[in-house]
Amino acid sequence: MEKILFLAFVFYVLQCFFMYRQMNHFKSIVKDFMTKGHVGIGEKKYKLAAGNVVVLVSDDAGRILEAKQMKGRTVLARFKNIVEWQGKNVRILRREALQAKKQNKALLQALDNLEEKLSLS
Repeated sequence: MEKILFLAFVFYVLQCFFMYRQMNHFKSIVKDFMTKGHVGIGEKKYKLAAGNVVVLVSDDAGRILEAKQMKGRTVLARFKNIVEWQGKNVRILRREALQAKKQNKALLQALDNLEEKLSLS
């Protein structure tokens, strides 16, 4: 019984450590993007399926300068560059995302966030 409790504690500590590293990675991505332009962040969580986080940065004209996406169920997931979104206008990317067979809700949320920021500036 003591061994099971000890193992559960070790796994809990490991999860906390990896969650801390993942949050620091997310913060560094957002901090880097904020120096480049307007930042839009979208996330979609699922109970059993893999979650999805999208971070976009655009210039004042609404052109996507950089895009990163993190998909996964575990704290080991990392951001990956999404090259096909780079260079596109926010409105064009939204149209493409809405027409896609499987909609990326995190991308749509990030685009909403960006459009709101672009309309305010």
